[in-house]
Amino acid sequence: MSQEDRDPTSCSLIFFALGKKKVVHGLWRQAPGHKEQNMMLKFLANDFTQDRWKTAALKNAYALLSKNRYGTSGLIAVGLGADEQNTPHRSSCLPTSPRMLSASV
Repeated sequence: MSQEDRDPTSCSLIFFALGKKKVVHGLWRQAPGHKEQNMMLKFLANDFTQDRWKTAALKNAYALLSKNRYGTSGLIAVGLGADEQNTPHRSSCLPTSPRMLSASV
């Protein structure tokens, strides 16, 4: 198994969406060759139920967006900082009428 196969960024978003934050932390602990391992472990150790860390997570997500690092940005926004108050509901992002659905495909 090559080092590229053990990249935690590729599957962390899925586990965050499932609510498995401890699994994501474990994935990052098991990626010793990854250049961002120490930074992510330190960041994931924070308590994201507090407003201070939710705000920090969203700021980091927007900073990563500006660097065109969409996967990591989504990982942080979805997994750590996003809640109903800070993000639009999924239904507001999706087309609502059948005609809009066929036009978007």
